[in-house]
Amino acid sequence: MIHPELIPLGVSDPDGRFGAVANRLDIDLIDLLSGARARRLAATGSPLMIDDGRLLGWQSQPAPHRLRLFKATLPPSGPAIGWSPEVELPAWADPHPNANDEFAIRFARDGQVYALFWRARRRYGGGAPPPPELQAEINRQVAAGRIDFDVRTLAVVRQRDDDGFADGAERARRGEDLARHADGMAYRQAGELHNAPWMMPDGPRFLRRTGARLTIVRGDTANAPPVVDIQAEEPEQLVPELSLDGRHLAVVTRLGSALTWTIHSVLTGELVCRVPYSAGLKSFRIFDRRLLYLDENVINRGTTVTTSRVLLARATDSGNLLWSYGFEPIISANRMSLPP
Repeated sequence: MIHPELIPLGVSDPDGRFGAVANRLDIDLIDLLSGARARRLAATGSPLMIDDGRLLGWQSQPAPHRLRLFKATLPPSGPAIGWSPEVELPAWADPHPNANDEFAIRFARDGQVYALFWRARRRYGGGAPPPPELQAEINRQVAAGRIDFDVRTLAVVRQRDDDGFADGAERARRGEDLARHADGMAYRQAGELHNAPWMMPDGPRFLRRTGARLTIVRGDTANAPPVVDIQAEEPEQLVPELSLDGRHLAVVTRLGSALTWTIHSVLTGELVCRVPYSAGLKSFRIFDRRLLYLDENVINRGTTVTTSRVLLARATDSGNLLWSYGFEPIISANRMSLPP
């Protein structure tokens, strides 16, 4: 299978020259060399993959539990968007982006079809515990499937039961076992903003933290041999950020009197670059000599929370800022200040 090339908040072509990022309800198409916006696709949905000069994405539908794919031409071609038929999911499923563990999607090209793997589960939203019969029904409302779309027409070729997330669940289980018997372990899965183990193409590797040392080990046992061993100067901030493609990791170190993000190769442990420290660094990706990363800042203002996000590009050889791209702020209710 050919998997998407991930960048913060979106996807890119394999060379990292052109990107599509989610900007609230819109998708912005960005020249990743200059940082200039080439086009905005208004209210289209969420980006999934750039393949053969086209952007693939998905969109939830006004009708409940339905979604569809779209295919958009990239600049300099004129804007043209094609849509797949609507696909119906179980009646209790709620397909929408950023649904955490209630709804998730994976996407890949498999020969002449695009494979969309989905997984959904129902959550109980009430205050008091549900009665036993309702809890049993909720527990049964977990499903996963695969939908194949024709590469050329986006017609639905087939649908079938297929849990494309099972491998990740198994890695998480093994990581939890390892954490229980090896004190101070830390894990992060590529492309996620939570701690979990991850899988490299040539075998499983895990992060191990002991005191001020960060180790990448091959295998999932406490005595697994180290592949990368890094001495950090800020042990309380040692939990790393793994790049979206799993090839690099960033740890907080001190350079003189200043904190800095130090980025290393996962395969060799070699230092790749340093960037100014920011607590808001959430995800990053390196293409050749360019580092792309997301800086997120959250501000509480009474009854609201404002989240501002900026995509930045820096040169890996000098650390110089190449460009920055700001996103529309996200304003949400401050649940800590809401009345009971």
